[in-house]
Amino acid sequence: EDTVQRFLREIKLTSQLAKHRHLVHAYDAGASAGTHYLAMEYVEGIDLDRLVEQAGPLPVPQACDYLRQAALGLE
Repeated sequence: EDTVQRFLREIKLTSQLAKHRHLVHAYDAGASAGTHYLAMEYVEGIDLDRLVEQAGPLPVPQACDYLRQAALGLE
């Protein structure tokens, strides 16, 4: 129950975020047949974890650019 309440609280907060090019937009959340879900914007491409897993450590300039983009989204 605590996990579900935390999930719902995070969804509520996510829905209040302004649209920003460095944030993925959440469209809907709820429960179906006892399973909670979050419907989010589809972003084509590879996630950072998979990129590093496949290609190894990033060059410093590329890593800095990704950190900059994350910071802009958190701003």
